Amino acid sequence: MFTSSLRSWLAGLLLIGCAAPASFAQAPLDLATVLDQTLRHHPVLARIDAERRRIEPAVALAHQSPPLRVGLETENFGSDGRNRLESTLSLSGVLEWGGQPKARAGLALSENEALLLQLAQQRRNVLAEAAMRFIALAGAQETLAHSRRAQELVQQTHAVTLRRQQAGAASQADVERTELALAQAEMAVVNAEQALQTARLALRLAVGAPQIPVPSVVARLDVLPELPKATALLALAQTSPAVQLANARESIALNRLELARRQARPDFEWSLGIRDERERDDQSLVLGFTLPLGQASRSRPRRERARAGVDIAEQDREIAQLELQALLLDSWQALATWKREAETLDTRLIPQGESIVEALRNGYSRGRYSLLELSSAETELNTLRGQRLAARIRYHQSWIALERLLGRPLIPENRS
Repeated sequence: MFTSSLRSWLAGLLLIGCAAPASFAQAPLDLATVLDQTLRHHPVLARIDAERRRIEPAVALAHQSPPLRVGLETENFGSDGRNRLESTLSLSGVLEWGGQPKARAGLALSENEALLLQLAQQRRNVLAEAAMRFIALAGAQETLAHSRRAQELVQQTHAVTLRRQQAGAASQADVERTELALAQAEMAVVNAEQALQTARLALRLAVGAPQIPVPSVVARLDVLPELPKATALLALAQTSPAVQLANARESIALNRLELARRQARPDFEWSLGIRDERERDDQSLVLGFTLPLGQASRSRPRRERARAGVDIAEQDREIAQLELQALLLDSWQALATWKREAETLDTRLIPQGESIVEALRNGYSRGRYSLLELSSAETELNTLRGQRLAARIRYHQSWIALERLLGRPLIPENRS
């Protein structure tokens, strides 16, 4: 199930060792708690349970044959007395040939299977949306922390510029430039705080409980799960929910064709009754049979339509497989790109940028470098940090989307 796949993913994504809180208001949330709350509160999941109960009786209804009928027929009713009243009490029914109840039950089973697959996909979509919003909130928290670190860098540069101005090594224009950069950094912090509040509300809506507060979330966005090989993902496409649904729809088409073939044979209608003749004070048994003519020719269009439905379902299954494989390949390529980008930024580019900024700040304080050189290096470092965070967020969210497509975990359950 999708829930277990996300919980297994926690091992690589979330901080371990923090017990799940009893409610949203007590402590920072991990992903397992968010998913549990979604299962409890989201109305779509409650509706899914109701839908399951609604489709369960479909097979029993399909097994039912046409009901027996009791009839009463009278003759000379309301006459002037010259004709005696005659009445017939009868029992009638329909004898279905060719196993039509069994064929209807087979069709109902295949339709139920398709509906259950659709409901399972709805459930995965709800949980995936909650997980996506969880990652977005974790990213918003990191963005705010990043904005505050950038503000601290500008504050340090501003302090150094003031000291240099006092020493006569920096102009008033340099001070004003750092003040402008500081105002921009403060604005970025305010924007990040607003984005954080919006992300919290979005998570509450995704959980289905907007009244429950969300203080913060705890996640390790820097831990990127190892990406499976592209060939392994393509192999998993054969058992994905989209392909399973296409197979179920093909089964529906085949069962409809089978039912149409069985309905080509006419149903045998019978009746058995007792006729009462008042004038002669006599009763007699009445037996009747009815067999419709031309049933095979009339059912031919239904059979031809059902055969065309089977052909369409077969093509749809092949199309679903090809489209899903193409989508998985694109997703794998995007994940590989974001993982490589995040790791390269983390291990090479950002450490280099930090070293450059540190060297320029030390040199700027001694008058060796200009304010423009230092400000450009700080801006570039902040850009690199933001690029790394964006790559991590995209990787985790795309990982969730990939598990939703496959309907299964990509990390073994026993991973720790």
